[in-house]
Amino acid sequence: MSSRTAIAERRVKNGVECFRVGIFPAKVLNIVGLTIAAIAGLVFSPMFRVDYYWGSFGVAAVVIIGEATVLVILSLTNFTSVDIEQGRVILRSLLWRIIVHASDVERVEMNPPVNTLSLEWSWWKDSSRCVIHRKSRHPTPSQPPLIIRNRPGETPIDISGMPDGLKRRIAQTLDPANWPPLPEEK
Repeated sequence: MSSRTAIAERRVKNGVECFRVGIFPAKVLNIVGLTIAAIAGLVFSPMFRVDYYWGSFGVAAVVIIGEATVLVILSLTNFTSVDIEQGRVILRSLLWRIIVHASDVERVEMNPPVNTLSLEWSWWKDSSRCVIHRKSRHPTPSQPPLIIRNRPGETPIDISGMPDGLKRRIAQTLDPANWPPLPEEK
């Protein structure tokens, strides 16, 4: 059993073909996560007597804080759509987007390697783990290694929550030397 979990759309932007993929399970996970956060806030507020001390404004504040926390966590780990353009990939989440240029990528690590471009997700087999490692922008050999291990913008990006074919397309775009193009599948 497999299902189409990503919806692809091809378009031409400034004379270059682009590829946008919307990841449906990620959008469903966002809706479920935000719904559970609201319900949990409403259930736990009376248990901790928030309504007794601060009334309905306190309950509303607990729900809003819970929703904001879940929204930030989901935006860090859950990409809802991906734009693949020539030489760059844009990973979009609920609150922000991450733009990765091919020149900024040190390597794309995929375990096990993927040899398909299909956007179907097979639910009975293990998915490949894929991590994008970016180059260091500020080499400072005199800096002690204990201060900052990965500066913002240099941390590895885990894109394992996507169909395997999409991971392969991203790897081909960002690291074409190690991931040569595969023929298009129908």
